[in-house]
Amino acid sequence: MSSSCGKTCEAESDYQWLGVSLSRNHGDGRILACAHRWKNVFYSQRDEENNKLPNGICYLYGNDLRQSQPIIPCYRDYQWKFGEDYGACQAGMSTTLTQDLMVIGAPGSSYWTGSVLVYNSSSRVMSAYLDNDSGSVKFGSYLGYSVGTGHFLHPTSTEVVGGAPKYSQTGKVFIFTVDDNMLRILTVISGVKLGSYFGASVCAVDLNGDRLSDLLVGAPMTTSTMATGVAREEGRVHVYINQGQVDLSEGCVGLTRDQFRRLTKEQLFSLAGFEDIELAKDIRKPAIVAYLTRGINLVVGTTRASYTPD
Repeated sequence: MSSSCGKTCEAESDYQWLGVSLSRNHGDGRILACAHRWKNVFYSQRDEENNKLPNGICYLYGNDLRQSQPIIPCYRDYQWKFGEDYGACQAGMSTTLTQDLMVIGAPGSSYWTGSVLVYNSSSRVMSAYLDNDSGSVKFGSYLGYSVGTGHFLHPTSTEVVGGAPKYSQTGKVFIFTVDDNMLRILTVISGVKLGSYFGASVCAVDLNGDRLSDLLVGAPMTTSTMATGVAREEGRVHVYINQGQVDLSEGCVGLTRDQFRRLTKEQLFSLAGFEDIELAKDIRKPAIVAYLTRGINLVVGTTRASYTPD
C-alpha cells in the first residue's frame, strides 16, 4: 500500500497488528483481514504535540489471496484531533463479511464510546451507529469490540450485532437494523456481573431450527466461586433464544469451566435442549467451544468469534 492514503494522511504500519480480526465470505471466498492499530501520522510528523491517529485499516482479499484492497473507513481529510469522532476509532478490532455487507467494529470512536460500521457492497452505502448524544451508548463502552450478523427479524433479513464489553463495566450487546446510512437499535441485552466483559464475543446462529438467529454472548472475565469457594476468572457463555421479532430470552446454558467439566455429553444435550449443538471445554484456558453438528466450530468466551448464517 502507498504511504499516501489521502490529502492529510501518511501511513504508519509499525505495530499495526494485522490479523487482529479475520473473516471470510462463504459464498465467493473473499477474506477481510484487519489491523486496528494502523496509524495516520500526517499531523504528528508536522507537529510533535499532535498525536498519531489510530484509524485502523482492513485489507479485502480475493479468493486467490493475490491482491488486496486497503480500506480505511475512519479516515477523514483534515481530521487531526485524537479521540474525537473517528480520530482514534481503531477500525477492524472485529469484522464479519457476508455476501453484501462488510461489518467492521470501531471501538475507539468518540473517545471509546465505540461504533459499528457497515458497508453494503451492492448499494455502495456506508452505514454507521452514531450515538448523537442520546446516551444509548456511554463513553468508554468499546462498542464494536465484537460484531456479527444474523437473521433476527425474519429468515431473509440481515441484522447487525455489536458488543460493548465495557458499558458501565458490566457490558451490553446491541442488535441493529441497517436504515440507509445509519444503524438503528432494535434491542439491547445487558450484562449483569461487574467486570465480566460481557459482549467481548458474539455469535449469531440458529440453535433450534426455526430459521431465526439465536445469540451466544461471551463474558470471558466472569468470576465464579462455586467449585473452590475462591473467586476465579473462568468466563461464561450466555445463550439467548429468539422468540421472534428479536425477542431474546436467556436459555438455561450458562456454564463455568468447572461446572462444565463435571457434565457428561448426555447431560449437556439434556440441559441444552437443542439437537444441533454440543458444548465442549478447553482445559488449558477458560474458554468454551460450541461444536455444531452441522460441521461449524465456534470458539466463544475468549476470542471475538462470529458466525454468519448462509
